[in-house]
Amino acid sequence: MSLILLDRKAKRKAEKKAEKKVDCRLSERSLMLLRLLPRTVGELSDDLKTQINQLSIEKLDALTELFLDFTDLNDLVNWLQNTPD
Repeated sequence: MSLILLDRKAKRKAEKKAEKKVDCRLSERSLMLLRLLPRTVGELSDDLKTQINQLSIEKLDALTELFLDFTDLNDLVNWLQNTPD
């Protein structure tokens, strides 16, 4: 096999590994938030859970920093609606 072909395979393997890491980090953050948010804002609807699961890692990080300041479910809903994509 040529070095170029080996290099491409190694690059694809590294990209897949990086994607799995990101997916895992997203999953961990969203699961943590889905466990903790009800303690601060009350029960989450399935729609809100879906919205949280679809957030980017940057938005999950931002929500993780802010959710303790939320006093009710409206704060979460407003944040989700007003946070740019």
